[in-house]
Amino acid sequence: PTGYWRAGGAELAFPIDCTAVHLNTGSTALGYSEVATFRTDTAGKLQRQVLYESADEVYATGDSLYFTSRHWWWGSFKPGSLNATYLHKFDTRAPGAAQYVASGAVDGHLVDQFSIDEWNQHLRVAATVSGGSGTWSEVSVLSERAGRLVQVGKSARLAPGERITSARFLGDVGYVVTFRQTDPLF
Repeated sequence: PTGYWRAGGAELAFPIDCTAVHLNTGSTALGYSEVATFRTDTAGKLQRQVLYESADEVYATGDSLYFTSRHWWWGSFKPGSLNATYLHKFDTRAPGAAQYVASGAVDGHLVDQFSIDEWNQHLRVAATVSGGSGTWSEVSVLSERAGRLVQVGKSARLAPGERITSARFLGDVGYVVTFRQTDPLF
């Protein structure tokens, strides 16, 4: 849809440029997410970037904005995993002009936006994975390379049979809280 800016009684239309529309190659829920940026000190142009998928979590730093979305379809993301999370990075350093720069994926699903952290130019993601061999948690580390968020590290399987309920990253330390749900009537 066309974006509008109202200033001083005038209404300016800002349609989306085709180069600002980005498609996810994975199966995600229908919808779109938009990053609209503008300068508040001038009546400048509204700049828009659109990602055709519905964002589940949003995480921001002073330089970057990340959208995440769950794999949404039956079947496997890749052998051994029944779920995945897609990640998309926008560069927000230029005033009034966010730019889509990279995308990637990790196994599993995030519990919330605190499961994501950018530190030393790496993205850290804590996720619960459900696969053919059960449920476990893991932390993946991704780096931006040539328009992709590429996995450069991953923890061993954490807490088999449990799911993440909370995660936080502080500097070079990460905290992951897991929980094992059991049937009380066995």
